[in-house]
Amino acid sequence: MKTTLFLFSLLISIASKSQLTDSSWLVTKYLPRFYTDTGKYLPDTRFIDTNHNEKTLKDYKGKILYVDIWATWCGSCLVKFPYEAQLLKRLKNIHLDSLIQFININIDDSERQWTNALKKYGPVGINLYCNDTALLTKWNLAAVPVYILLDSSGKVLGKNISQPDEAGTIDYILYAATKGLHPVQALWKMNEQHQLMAKYRTSKAFTDPEYAEWFSMTIQSFIEFQEWRQKLHSR
Repeated sequence: MKTTLFLFSLLISIASKSQLTDSSWLVTKYLPRFYTDTGKYLPDTRFIDTNHNEKTLKDYKGKILYVDIWATWCGSCLVKFPYEAQLLKRLKNIHLDSLIQFININIDDSERQWTNALKKYGPVGINLYCNDTALLTKWNLAAVPVYILLDSSGKVLGKNISQPDEAGTIDYILYAATKGLHPVQALWKMNEQHQLMAKYRTSKAFTDPEYAEWFSMTIQSFIEFQEWRQKLHSR
């Protein structure tokens, strides 16, 4: 009985946060940011990888790209790395890691700051360094941390995308991207399905078969994530 109650409370806490089930909030506050530059290509920019090879994002075409722009002076950026590792773990559990590539782009003033941070924090995915101080302006970004989602052809699916610590939301956005759904479409579907679950207090209330399948595939991973997060916060 305790296990059942724990599982249900976990489903509700991950899937049915009040803001995500508030349609007016979604329309006016949350979703508009995802439309920024949708369908466009980011201006060409050259980066350096950890082997000092020159790279551009075109080198990673063919996969969905989840791009993190960060800096060592940004505390909010650094605390996301453990959550990013947990997110990748959940994607691996449902075999999506072959379709989605994490790319972390550092914009520090010096390459040494970047390499020292890599040793200390070990962000998962492909790590790149950008010495172009105008990157945020060129890419129409306001601040860091910021996450960008690109489709397999390199076009922008959305900017200011949900961050790795937004468990459940970002998981479904990434899953939906592999199915050709824009993040806004994904979040509307998520909103609709979670309202049903909250109303009837069971995931059996889902009416979308594909969403129900995704949810059933990921629930064990969310249980493990919840346990990890509790340990993290108890330190």
